[in-house]
Amino acid sequence: MIVPIAPSRTKILRWKRSVNLFINWISIFFCFSFYKFVG
Repeated sequence: MIVPIAPSRTKILRWKRSVNLFINWISIFFCFSFYKFVG
């Protein structure tokens, strides 16, 4: 994954925030399905 050095700080911060949100949703979904499967 190639990220430009600094096209615009706000764009990079927004992109990082969206990626973090996406990862959080995936982890929550996996935890939920795992508990549902075990329980």
